[in-house]
Amino acid sequence: MTPRINAWRDRQTRRQVWSLALPVMLSALAFALLAWTTRGMGDQGVWLAFLAFTVIRGLSLVWFGLRIHLHHARVR
Repeated sequence: MTPRINAWRDRQTRRQVWSLALPVMLSALAFALLAWTTRGMGDQGVWLAFLAFTVIRGLSLVWFGLRIHLHHARVR
């Protein structure tokens, strides 16, 4: 038997999906902007943009993860 997702969990589910999707979207936007601005640098520009992508994604995931963790700590 599959568990039912009640209506009160709908907002929580949306929040969790956005907390995972938003850091990736922000990182991809930063990658695109940096790749475009460093297009004259060749391969070094692409690597710089990729490095920025991974750093921004990591920091944003940590920030969103801490927000979720602190929210759950307050709720319990």
